[in-house]
Formats: sequence, structure tokens, C-alpha cells
Amino acid sequence: MNKVIVGALVFLILLIFISVLFTSFLGGRNQQGQGVSVTPIPTQQFESSGQKDFSASQQVVEKINKTFSSDELEQVDAFNKKLPFSSDSLDIGYSDALGQYFIQKKNPDADQELEEFLSENNMLDLKNDFDYLFVTTNTSVAAAILKAENDFIKSELDQSEESTESAAPKGKTDQEKNILLLTELTVALQNLGKKTDLAGAIANPTAIDEIFNEAGGKVGTPPKMLKAIMSIECGRLLGAPPQEIASYSAPGAGLPPSHFCYRNRGGYPAFGPMQFVPGTFARYGSSVNRLGGYTHRPNIQNIRDSVYAAAELFLLNSGATGGNWGPEQIKRAYVCYAAGCRQYDTGRLGADTQRLFAMFLERYNSY
Repeated sequence: MNKVIVGALVFLILLIFISVLFTSFLGGRNQQGQGVSVTPIPTQQFESSGQKDFSASQQVVEKINKTFSSDELEQVDAFNKKLPFSSDSLDIGYSDALGQYFIQKKNPDADQELEEFLSENNMLDLKNDFDYLFVTTNTSVAAAILKAENDFIKSELDQSEESTESAAPKGKTDQEKNILLLTELTVALQNLGKKTDLAGAIANPTAIDEIFNEAGGKVGTPPKMLKAIMSIECGRLLGAPPQEIASYSAPGAGLPPSHFCYRNRGGYPAFGPMQFVPGTFARYGSSVNRLGGYTHRPNIQNIRDSVYAAAELFLLNSGATGGNWGPEQIKRAYVCYAAGCRQYDTGRLGADTQRLFAMFLERYNSY
């Protein structure tokens, strides 16, 4: 049995090393003009250079915090099962990592066909209410989704490196970073599974741990997993005093625009304690009411709201049934969260995703 585990680890490390080399090669090619063009959506005010104070635009804040109703959830789930869609005029694909639809219009008939297709699937009103969910691209849908997801992954890595004081030192060469990645992932994989109580509550909880325990218990997601995610997305909250946690988790409240985690530091439009993109929060934000028994309007900046949303997202992506969380369920849940399920399902985790996953496992095993 030990020989099998060692062999698997050696094979995985070799696979990561090859992936790192391949990614570096592709990165060099992309810098030579192999980019993908994406047409900004009408509500692209979510993206801006610098650290814009989003509280200045109440319209933007309202748009970000809007979530699907129960009927809209059913419509979206039914619509997603029909994707990808392709015709002579139109291609449509969906990114589960971003919660967005990518559309390529091939000829002048595309607009009419798109309207008819959305109308047939009860999505036309939703497109009008959540227009930022629909992105028009000048290139193929597959290429546009891949680029957008890779941009999001890189922003996640940038955020994680600044989110806690225990982040890896800056200034390392690419070779040193790759060696560190291999070491971190090897150690994390060796430790994974040593703690058998995967769904257990966090012992001796602090104020914020109580929220992880509450959401994890009601949704069915390991509380320690929720804590590990937040340690990457907004680790500074883990050491915040109880009164601050209470203030940011009260119904209707949330992080102020001046807070480090208000908006993603890597430049991508992701927000709040769990760094949700608006499209994903639209899908899962209402879980605090549906599963937690609350009745307030969800807020992407609210600790409790975002933790509940993350808990449901992880549960549905994990494939865990009956509370049975094992290493593979945890891995799929995290990879789907950080990079999209495509990478997990194809078995092709990029170097940045591997680095994030190694960081997550190290944090998870420390709790």
C-alpha cells in the first residue's frame, strides 16, 4: 500500500513538473501576441484600473448583491443543461467558475436567434435583469472562456499572496517558486486524510469559527474547509476581533470599501470575504436564507452571507453524498471554486491552480 502511495506521489510530482514547463512555454508564446479578444459587457463598470470605491455607485452595489429567485434558479439550471449551444449564427458557452455566459455572434442573424433562443428557455427577462452575466466575444467561445478563467485564477493567486502575513516571500525566481510549489504540494498530499473527521466542527471556535460551524452544519460542508478557503481569500478576517466579526456579519452589513478584501487585489471583479464574482454570488447568495433560515437580503460583502454561499457551492461541486467527504470530494470542490470544474474534470490543473490547491491543503490540514 505504501509503495502505491509513494508511486502515485512521484507520478503526480512529475506531472506537475511537466505542466509547469509547458505552462511557462505557452506563457512565452502568449506574450508574443497570441491573445484572445473579449468585448466588454455593457455593465463593465465592475472592472476598473486601480482600487475604485464601489460604494460611490449605489447602482453597481445593488447589481452585485442581486440574487436569483427560486424560479430563476430553476430556469438557469435547465438552461445550462442545453449548453454549449452552436448554430450557423451563434455559439453560447457557460463558465461555472465565473457564473457567466459567453456568446459569439457569427453573422447579422445572430441577435434575432439569440433573443429567440433565450425566450424559448425563459432566460430573456433574466438577461435583462442580470446583463453582466452575458459576455460577447469576438473569438471562439471556448478560447474566450479559457482566457477569462485563467485571468480569474491569476487574480486569485495575487489576492492569496497578499491576504495574510504568512504569505510566501516575494522576489523569488520562477525556478524557486516552482520548487516551492512541488514541495508544498507533496507535503500537503502526504498529510491529507490524516484527519479523519472531515465534517467535524472546528474545536474551540473563535467568533468567526462559529460562523463556519453554523454554515457548515446547516449546509453539509466541512467547516474546516470554509476556514481554509477564507484563509486564502481574506485571511485577515481570521484574526479580527469578535466585535468586528459581529459588525461585518450582521444582516444587511458587510465589509466597508476601505477594507483590504472589499475588492480583489489582482484586478478581477471579485468581492468580499470569500472573493465571489457577481455571477456566482447571484446563484448561491440566497443560500443564507434558503438553507440558513434567515430572511434578509444577501450582501456579497457580508461574512455570514458569503460563507453560506461558499458552503453550498462547495457541496454541489464536490459530488459528496450523505455527508461523505473524502480527499477527491474536497479536491473537486476546491478546484471548481478556484478555477472551474473544467480543470478537474479534464485532469489538467494549471500551475497556478496547483499552487492554490497546495496552499488550500496546507491550511486545511492545519485546522
